[in-house]
Amino acid sequence: MYTQCPGCKTIFEIDEDALQASLGIVRCGHCAQRFDALRTLSNSLPAEPDAALPAQDPESLTPTLTDVISADAIKAAAKPRRKRTPAPPAVPPPATTAPAVDPASEPVADWLTPAAELTRVLLADAAGIPHEDMQSDLEWQAVDQPVQTELDIAPATETLATEDTGGDTAIVGDNTTAPVPAETATDEPLAAEPIDLDAAPVDTDADLPDAAAPPPLYVPPRPRRSHLRDGLWALGCLLLALSLTGQLAWAQRTSLMLDPATQPWMLRACASLDCRLPPIRATARLELLSRDIRPDPRVTGALLITATLRNDAPFTQPWPVIAVTLADLDNNPVAMRRFRPATYMPDPGRRAAGIPSGTTAAVAFEVVDPGQRAVAFHFSFQ
Repeated sequence: MYTQCPGCKTIFEIDEDALQASLGIVRCGHCAQRFDALRTLSNSLPAEPDAALPAQDPESLTPTLTDVISADAIKAAAKPRRKRTPAPPAVPPPATTAPAVDPASEPVADWLTPAAELTRVLLADAAGIPHEDMQSDLEWQAVDQPVQTELDIAPATETLATEDTGGDTAIVGDNTTAPVPAETATDEPLAAEPIDLDAAPVDTDADLPDAAAPPPLYVPPRPRRSHLRDGLWALGCLLLALSLTGQLAWAQRTSLMLDPATQPWMLRACASLDCRLPPIRATARLELLSRDIRPDPRVTGALLITATLRNDAPFTQPWPVIAVTLADLDNNPVAMRRFRPATYMPDPGRRAAGIPSGTTAAVAFEVVDPGQRAVAFHFSFQ
């Protein structure tokens, strides 16, 4: 089945279940206008796209409405009904539970409010009553039983009021969505108190139980700084640094004495501290200036070896150990001997003084003649 919106002329497809559920009142999805779908209800579409659906005769709507509304509801609409009286001002309900109200006694005009006018017209057509009588007489605006349709009834607050009319007590239902104000402990109105921003802050931890309260935190007092103690600590650190520097210098004394940049500092420090540095050997700084080997004229079968050496180091060196090696024509060693300072320098004073820097010294010593095999010799300092 099809129906057409009278406002925008849009044609919609609708089924019988939707018509029965809404009593024929639908809303256009294009222009949002509410209209009676039964007025233009048709089983077929018009021949022209812009043509309107034919309007239906109101007399033909009665069978359809009779199928929708039960017969008991139509009979109940013909019964006379007491006129409604305005309810007194709403009063708060008593503490006791109010008696339940029969839904059948509620006026149908209240819960059919979305289509109240159309409902009166349909009821008048179904009951055979003129439409004007339904609009003027309040007795035809309600039925004792609700129409058997599914409607979305909004929750409302019911206010019950009783009125004595000729010995009869009438219960009037007043559906309203206004909430009832809560009853306060005192009759005086509540006044909003200004908030004092400068007031002391509220301690939120006071309401916490003992188990949830954080443990107390002990903050030790800050000790007062003592300048004397700071000075003693600084002096101790300085002494430790100097001691560490001296130990490192003593451990690396040989390297420091061989270095021309640090040697004066080492000599000056030893002179101030009255310390004696061990003799430093730098055999690479000893240069052999001349050498000679000949038979010893005083001893038969011996060779006399003489040599002249110079100390090129910037410091005094002790007398070195001289090694003499005799070799044959193939440069293979034939004989070798090491001469200590006590062997070739018999003077103890001169031996203890060492070889000063930049000076030359002559040495002489005797070796056994190895024979004709020894044709070459080599000198080395150790």
